[in-house]
Amino acid sequence: MLRPMFCKARKSIKEYRQFQLKFYKRAQESLEVRLAGISAAINKLEEIVAKDSDETITEASTGNSEEL
Repeated sequence: MLRPMFCKARKSIKEYRQFQLKFYKRAQESLEVRLAGISAAINKLEEIVAKDSDETITEASTGNSEEL
């Protein structure tokens, strides 16, 4: 008959909590980097839209407006 195999002792609650904390901190750092990139893209697009709006208003006032 086969004997049951015993695995290495499980982590203590303290070790498990430390592992969780490390995991969540790494995930948070990764998300912060991604969020910074998204925020930069949003800011750049808002600048472009504002610039395009200003140019459209200027062209409309001079009579040289072109629609896309």
